[in-house]
Amino acid sequence: MPLTSNIISNNTKTSNDIINKCIHIINDDVLSKKNIKPLLIPIIETIQSEIYPYLFIYILFIFIIFILILANFIILLRTKIVILKND
Repeated sequence: MPLTSNIISNNTKTSNDIINKCIHIINDDVLSKKNIKPLLIPIIETIQSEIYPYLFIYILFIFIIFILILANFIILLRTKIVILKND
């Protein structure tokens, strides 16, 4: 059993070291928002340009579904009015 606890404590120490190094890198002035933003802008623009056609298709489908639901609602109201007039 001591071997297992030694391995667990060693893994915990290693994970804590990794976490501390990551925190140190994030807090470092080299990776400030001013330095990261110019690096991320081309990536974000590329993703947006790839997603735009799919967004337009998605919006078109949502609009078509809205029109179909509206048409169903109008048909339902017309049939209710016809049924009420017959009674």
